[in-house]
Amino acid sequence: APPCFKIMLFLKHYGIPFELVSADAGKGITKESSYKKIPVMTASGRTINDSSVIVHQLLAACGGDAFDKERQEEITFGLQPAIEVDVLACAADFKKIALKAGFPVWCVPEFVLGGLMGEKISESIKAKNPDMKPSLDYGKAFKAQFPDTTFHGGDDPDQVDISYYGTVAPFHVGEGCVVEAHLADAGLAAWYEEMLGIMPIVD
Repeated sequence: APPCFKIMLFLKHYGIPFELVSADAGKGITKESSYKKIPVMTASGRTINDSSVIVHQLLAACGGDAFDKERQEEITFGLQPAIEVDVLACAADFKKIALKAGFPVWCVPEFVLGGLMGEKISESIKAKNPDMKPSLDYGKAFKAQFPDTTFHGGDDPDQVDISYYGTVAPFHVGEGCVVEAHLADAGLAAWYEEMLGIMPIVD
């Protein structure tokens, strides 16, 4: 899941050792877990959840920059659902991501997968996020924050770069995909390549 990938990038960025624990959707990380969403992170016996809260706590614990609440919430609650809607609207991308996630949909025609599942999930996301803007709006607004530098953080990525990258990278499923178009139209293609060089995606 993109929020989990984003947290993993932050842990790697700060050199924090971690162990990934797999969890089935809606079942929690243990049988006793009352919280069913992911990511969930346990550190020194304390459990914290929600990617935005985890990033906030990581930054505080690592002595990094002050948590940029406005940018982080825009990415978590705006960009992420908007990108999900875009991907669900593209049957080819949706199928590639479903296969990558381990769902046995290889024999399901793309138009069936998109029509039966993609559209239903997309409408659910839109209903839960009535103030959500098109993903391109978030992309252009993000790029406008660093028109003359390589990264939002200047010469090096900062927390906002990591969060944006960690949100879109899991949905980049190859040439011609929805995320590739999003990055190109927002003027973020070169930024993405720089981020990819610093934080390679490893399956």
